[in-house]
Amino acid sequence: MTKIPLIKINKEKDETSKKVNIAIPFKSEKFVKKWKFYKEYLIEDHCLKIEGTKEEQDQLNHLFDLSKGDADKAIRMLETYIALGEKTIVQLKDDHI
Repeated sequence: MTKIPLIKINKEKDETSKKVNIAIPFKSEKFVKKWKFYKEYLIEDHCLKIEGTKEEQDQLNHLFDLSKGDADKAIRMLETYIALGEKTIVQLKDDHI
């Protein structure tokens, strides 16, 4: 199982220097909405903030690879991660999606 590292929210630290432009590899508006929801889930449930960081881009790229570029499959994967309480993008068995 491959896990992508996440960063903890540190309210005392200035995170602006770590910001990068994010290229979402999926063109689906439905995916973009689910990705935003997933990032909110990470903040609320795990105190993890990845928005605008290299980690966010790495996770998007990893999700794109694992889903073979299928936005609908990627959405189902994100929903599964949330349901299972996962903090990272991991390979799932097909019967979990």
